[in-house]
Amino acid sequence: MQIQYINEMLDLPELTIIQILFIGSDELHIEALPVDQKQGCPCCKLDQAVIRKGYNEMRKIRHLAVFEKKTYLLVPSIRMYCANCEVGFVWAYDFVGPKQRYSQLFLSRVVEQALGATTAHSARMQKAPISTVQDMHNRVVPMICQQLTDQVWKEAQETNDLVLGIDDFAIKKGHTYNDETGRACRAYSIQKNYTCYSKKIPSRHEPGWNNLQ
Repeated sequence: MQIQYINEMLDLPELTIIQILFIGSDELHIEALPVDQKQGCPCCKLDQAVIRKGYNEMRKIRHLAVFEKKTYLLVPSIRMYCANCEVGFVWAYDFVGPKQRYSQLFLSRVVEQALGATTAHSARMQKAPISTVQDMHNRVVPMICQQLTDQVWKEAQETNDLVLGIDDFAIKKGHTYNDETGRACRAYSIQKNYTCYSKKIPSRHEPGWNNLQ
């Protein structure tokens, strides 16, 4: 397969594929380099006075599977130096975070699968350790929850004729819903047609309960 087609399959425009280092029964190792020759200094944001100072150990990054094979990208850890600021730094890749071993696309795929099933199922699908997938899930889910909360409450505020429904059955049975801090909260929903907006409210024993009566 031509290198240019591998570039398109990986969907990483900041990288250029150099060679395929290893093809096994279930693994694929690909060497890649940054397309750009220099990167802006993190202090002054300019690259005119930036020079390369060598390489550290190659980074091995897990990426999305290619032909159902676990795909690893081997990219250089390039040492840079800004003469204006007199600071050294390491090349920062957009497709993977600092000191991370999994690409952003791989992280998104794993979390998406875990949201639709379970962490163990996603780990089996991606052939990754369950503890690793659980860590990814724990880091990403709070951000997704906040984004969804902001979105639905913005829509609720801009919508007329909303109906407030209390989960009285859960209250009678003594069910509670725990938030991020572990405090017991009641849940209620705002509904219009078939769309449900949910938000937590204080329990009977928490401050703010009397304001809801």
